[in-house]
Amino acid sequence: MMQPQQFKILNYQNKGEESSAEVTLDSLKDIDKRKLRKKRIRRKIPSVYTREHLVRLFTAIDNPNLAMACAISLFCGLRIAEVCKLKWQDIDLDKRELKVVCGKGSKDRYSTIPEQVIPILNKYKRFIGNSEWLFPSQKGNLPKRATTIAQEYMKALDTAQLHDQVAVSKHGRPMYKYSFHTLRHTYATYLLEKGIELIYIQKALGHSDMITTQIYAHVSNPELRKKVDEAFSGKVQYQERLSQSKPLKASIMPSQLTLQQATDPLQVLKLRLVSGEIGIDRYHKLARIIRENS
Repeated sequence: MMQPQQFKILNYQNKGEESSAEVTLDSLKDIDKRKLRKKRIRRKIPSVYTREHLVRLFTAIDNPNLAMACAISLFCGLRIAEVCKLKWQDIDLDKRELKVVCGKGSKDRYSTIPEQVIPILNKYKRFIGNSEWLFPSQKGNLPKRATTIAQEYMKALDTAQLHDQVAVSKHGRPMYKYSFHTLRHTYATYLLEKGIELIYIQKALGHSDMITTQIYAHVSNPELRKKVDEAFSGKVQYQERLSQSKPLKASIMPSQLTLQQATDPLQVLKLRLVSGEIGIDRYHKLARIIRENS
């Protein structure tokens, strides 16, 4: 009599440690298949500030240090930890750029300072006096801690009536809609609305992977909003609009321009995903083939 075929399966439920067990085809019938499915990771769409929110926020701030920290994050796209570590030697007002030293992932990068921020920085420099840091602590020889700036910021949100609690964590802590990091989200969304391509926004934010930057395409899509408004305007019938529309030339499509500039196969694949040419499942399949053959 033929013996039941045996297999080895891996068990990762024991604190990430790998173990194996011998099972038969008969025993596999009793396994709940729903527990074997890969749990999908939820990709949250970040909250962003409107113009009205920003006016209320900066009106509520009466601390010049906090106001300047928020302005740097909003206009340069910096994280709170990157803001805290800024030194005056890292800022070049003539070139209108600042250097982020040892950002997330221990990476350095440059960020462009908008022209409108230069007079504010000059005035703030005269206010702060002789200090190595942009945001010195009370001791003076050390920068302000991120937790200190975050606490001051939350008080400003409360004054501006933007301290909205949206949920409670599994540990019972309140979770709020807005935080200091929302300034960075607003910066990226604003660039996207102004027509800046995702590949440049990726560089500005210091993302190592464009998949991370792609989330902002779901936050703001002015072209989609325009198309939806046109569809419900009632001025032109949808079928007539389709028949009269002319195909776009490949030379003027931003995604095609970027694809022509890209040389790395994996980068090209990411750009195809961002432009909607391929789906996420197709992307992962092709990316796996590229990595195996590289």
